[in-house]
Amino acid sequence: MENFDFNNFEKYLRDGGDPEAIAKAFADRLNTTIRAINDEGALNDASLDVVESWNDYVEVYFRTHKLPDGTILEDWYFNKDDVNAIMDALVKFLPAIDKYMKAFDNFNFAIQPTKTKVNNIKDKASNIVDDFFSKYGI
Repeated sequence: MENFDFNNFEKYLRDGGDPEAIAKAFADRLNTTIRAINDEGALNDASLDVVESWNDYVEVYFRTHKLPDGTILEDWYFNKDDVNAIMDALVKFLPAIDKYMKAFDNFNFAIQPTKTKVNNIKDKASNIVDDFFSKYGI
């Protein structure tokens, strides 16, 4: 009943449909819609809280820090759309950044034995040179 067409009650019932299934489908859709509307309101309220907190932070921050040249305090304020855009960007970019950081860590781990070998060779070469100079009192 997930995709029930609420415009065709009569057809559904004439084709042997269950009236209780219609009521359940309606209640389910109504509850889903109410939750979505409530979530939108909560998201709006939360974004306004972030905006207010950020803007308060900016005001306090720039009491003790110099504003960058060419900017005014209001340039650093956020609005609700800014908060939503930042969140959308984070959702898109953080997984990619995490992926590349893991790749970098794997690369660094893979080259670590090579770095150790190079350092060991440098140490041996340094010891050989030191031994040579010591042997001849230089």
